[in-house]
Amino acid sequence: MSLRMIMGDCSSRVKLKERLTPESRVVEFSEVKSEEECQRQITNNMRFIRLALKEHRIPITILFNGKAKKHTGRTQKERMIGGNMVRWRYPEFGTNKKKCSRVPQLLHLLQIINERIKTRKNTTTVRDVYYGNVELFESQRVTETLLHRIENMFNVQKQFFNIVSTQKGLIYSGPQLLIDSQEIRNECQLIPYMTKDTSIRLPDLLPETKLKVIVLEKDAIFQQLIQCHDLIKNWIIITGKGYPDLLSRILLHKMDKFLPQNVEFHIFTDTDPYGIDIVTKYMCHPTLQAARCPRLIHKGVLLNQLIRGNSTERHSMLVLLPLSVRDATFSMNLICRICDDSQNVNEKTRRSLKHELQRQLFFQRKGEMNVANNGDVEQYFERMYDEVV
Repeated sequence: MSLRMIMGDCSSRVKLKERLTPESRVVEFSEVKSEEECQRQITNNMRFIRLALKEHRIPITILFNGKAKKHTGRTQKERMIGGNMVRWRYPEFGTNKKKCSRVPQLLHLLQIINERIKTRKNTTTVRDVYYGNVELFESQRVTETLLHRIENMFNVQKQFFNIVSTQKGLIYSGPQLLIDSQEIRNECQLIPYMTKDTSIRLPDLLPETKLKVIVLEKDAIFQQLIQCHDLIKNWIIITGKGYPDLLSRILLHKMDKFLPQNVEFHIFTDTDPYGIDIVTKYMCHPTLQAARCPRLIHKGVLLNQLIRGNSTERHSMLVLLPLSVRDATFSMNLICRICDDSQNVNEKTRRSLKHELQRQLFFQRKGEMNVANNGDVEQYFERMYDEVV
């Protein structure tokens, strides 16, 4: 059939492109239950892809799940119809370099993962994977995004592949704290890598000691607070430096699991919608049970604490900032999310977070935790625990 006849049969450019595009072989990646199954699936599919491209010169279409699966009872076919399944074709027809390079990036990453599972090497970081082939991956963000896609593809966490994110969070402990065999006492350290068997102990803790685990949104507040040695001698202080990484959340979950029930878990963030969102990130995780800390209580910084703590006579810092339209929209969406029963947040906490967001919306104001008590961090926490304890 000539090109003229094909053009005559197609009423639009899109239909002509579809007609001229050669059929491809579909390679599907699906959920796995074990390392052996993952390794077998990657090995078989890579062999199939190599045969299709190199020997038969036929394009391929990679089919995989694009979102983290929840236990909704839907079948694979229903998920495909519902739009969760992603199709990536290679070679990709067109001039978009980014679109054309995503399949080679994905396949190279799958090959690395397969080798790591096969040889059972020590844990490596996403940064190491990126620097292993900078020209192909182009940026560390691309590597992170692809790893996230592979997590969804197999419905696992990246730790399954012995690949972890670069350490971000910090921890300080007044009393002696043992994370496996690593000791932390009166010093600031990066949150260590942990396995599912990691345990946490406080060997010198007396039953009458009132221990607190304090979680802070900001690194600047963390650095100031760890200088107040008398105040924090029975505190463990953690910061995820903004939105927490998975390692910080897992550490908090393990503390919730291993520390005595009389230990208090408190979190302090900015009084804005993003601060409240950070609170929810520590409290619950949509899919990973080992990254939740239901014992955590949001203690501040609250809007009324900023107003009460900065009297007009002593006020020298700008306390309240206007809430932008973007902030307000984010806040309203967050309220809906908090009210959703699937968030696994207890009713008292749910109500407290919702009221703080509504207060911000009512006054159309937000505030930074840095200006609490005119920037006097030690005085703010002394006042907080004079009132609370």
